[in-house]
Amino acid sequence: MFSWNDELSWWANILVGLLCIVIAMGIVFGVMCLNSWLFMLLWNAVITAVFELSIISFWQAFGLYAIVWLLTGGFLKFIKGFEK
Repeated sequence: MFSWNDELSWWANILVGLLCIVIAMGIVFGVMCLNSWLFMLLWNAVITAVFELSIISFWQAFGLYAIVWLLTGGFLKFIKGFEK
């Protein structure tokens, strides 16, 4: 993803590296938002009808998704994917 470029200055390499990190974090956040939105739609369509539970908001779905992602080792799987 990022490698040190000897043709650029030290500061330019640092800025490029930070830009790569910000872009990667934005992509991860975007994917989490999309998954949370789909989770919210499925919850509100199925769970409320079958179990008569209340509907959830996007941020509640985002929180549930984040908790499940962390508890199932999502962060460790994410980090190990970069080691290859």
